[in-house]
Amino acid sequence: MQHLSLIESHEADAPFTRAEMEATQGTHYSWQRGIEAVEIPVSVGRDPAVISVVLVLIILTLCTLNHFGKMISEMAHDLFSLKVRENIFDDETTTDSRTYIFLFLQLFVSESLLLYTFLATPEDYTTYLSLNLLLGKLFLLMASYYVFQLVAYSVLGYVFIVQNGISIFLKGFYASQGLLSMAILMPAMASVFYPEYGSIMVIIGAICYIFTKICFIIKGIRIFYQNFFSWLYFILYLCTVEIIPLILVGTEAMILCE
Repeated sequence: MQHLSLIESHEADAPFTRAEMEATQGTHYSWQRGIEAVEIPVSVGRDPAVISVVLVLIILTLCTLNHFGKMISEMAHDLFSLKVRENIFDDETTTDSRTYIFLFLQLFVSESLLLYTFLATPEDYTTYLSLNLLLGKLFLLMASYYVFQLVAYSVLGYVFIVQNGISIFLKGFYASQGLLSMAILMPAMASVFYPEYGSIMVIIGAICYIFTKICFIIKGIRIFYQNFFSWLYFILYLCTVEIIPLILVGTEAMILCE
């Protein structure tokens, strides 16, 4: 509906001569009221902090385009192959280690935005401070989950995996997270600036997560499996490292977004 002041205000109502201005003193006309200001609701897509982080991620992503193809090839090799290649943290591959660190940070930000889109009610956050605090907590939650996985996989590798298996296993984990980071970046950005498509973006992000996780678990099976009893260890691994922690993280995210 068009604003009332716009309907009632006409150029002809305004005084143009001194006599008209003296005659209209003390009288309030519609053209004097102007248009009532409408408060813009708090939105993650208008949050200066979120927009700044998104711009930084986009810039860093553009900086990696010159070796993007090689990076994808190496991560695909680490995720699917059982052959050993050079350590990504060796001096000869310093760029790789920096790229992985950036990809992990990008992953935490993207996951935080998708969790907010899926679980939070935007109307509950009336200030940008409360919104930023929630996103910060979700970011720390996802970072903590990653650290837990890294520690759990390291312990698991040293206990159950044969020589050189731990290196191959951890490289598969790094690669799965790196590929996931690149896959869900665009859905996360779309959920911020096009909230009407948020549900679709969350579904796309979930599919990417499930796909990379399945690929990593399959690689774990190929490394773990030596005899029938290996399946018992593998089932224990699934429950303690993959299923239960994920349920706990989801529950904590729901509590934070309430």
